Amino acid sequence: MASLGLKQVALLAAGESGNTAIAYAAKHTDRLSHLVLWCCYARPSDREKSPGYQATTTLVGQDPVIFSETVARIVLGWSAGEEVRALAAGIRAVDPVSLRLLLDTFHSFDASRLLPIITAPTLVMHRRGWRNPGLDAARVLAAGIPNARLLVLEGDSGMPYVGDMEEAAAAVEAYLGESSAARLPAGLTRREAEVLALLAVGESNLEISTQLVLSLRTVERHITNVYHKLGVRNRAEATAYAVKHGLA
Repeated sequence: MASLGLKQVALLAAGESGNTAIAYAAKHTDRLSHLVLWCCYARPSDREKSPGYQATTTLVGQDPVIFSETVARIVLGWSAGEEVRALAAGIRAVDPVSLRLLLDTFHSFDASRLLPIITAPTLVMHRRGWRNPGLDAARVLAAGIPNARLLVLEGDSGMPYVGDMEEAAAAVEAYLGESSAARLPAGLTRREAEVLALLAVGESNLEISTQLVLSLRTVERHITNVYHKLGVRNRAEATAYAVKHGLA
C-alpha cells in the first residue's frame, strides 16, 4: 500500500486467509475502507470440526498427489474440473516441510479476540453448502465484528470464482458501492458510475468489460440498472445525463 501511495483499500479474504485479514484489519484500522470475508473462520476449533480438515490432516506428508487432489476438490467443489487440477498442481509445488508449517500456522491462530477491534464496515459471506468450516463459523464472525453484515449464498464451493461467480461479485460490488452511493446522483453505485462514464465516451460493452475486468453479463446488468435508475431508455439518453451531471 505504501509503495502504491494508497491510503485506504477494500480488503477481500477467502478461506484460510481470513485470519490474516482479520489481524491486519484490527492492527491497521485506518487503512481499510471495507473488509469482505468469504467462507472464513476466526477460531481454529471451527476449522477443526469440519470434515475437510479431518480428512486432509491425515494425508499431509503421506501422499502429495492424493493430498493435493483432495484439498483442491474440497475447496473448489467436487464438480469443478480444470480449476481443481490447477490448484492441486500449485499445492504440490510447495515443499512438504513448508506446507506442514503453513497448515500448522493456519490451524493454530485464533483471531476471535481481534474481532471486536475491527472498525471497517465488514461483509461476511458464506455459501450455504460449504462445510469447511460451516455456516456457524460465519455467524461467529458476523456476531463478533461490530456492525458486520452476514450474507449467505447458495452453493457448496469455498471459492467465489467457482459456482455462481456473478452472484458473489454482484454482492461485493453492491456492498462496496453503498458508501459512495449517497454522493452519486440517482442512487448509482460506484461501479455503475464507472460503467456509465465509459458508456458515455462510446465504449462498447466488450470494451467496458475489458477495462473494468468484468464479464459481459455483469456489464449488461450494470447498464440495465443504470438505465432504470436514471429513467433513460438508451445510450444516447444515458450519455446526455452523464455529461449534464459531470459523470463523463
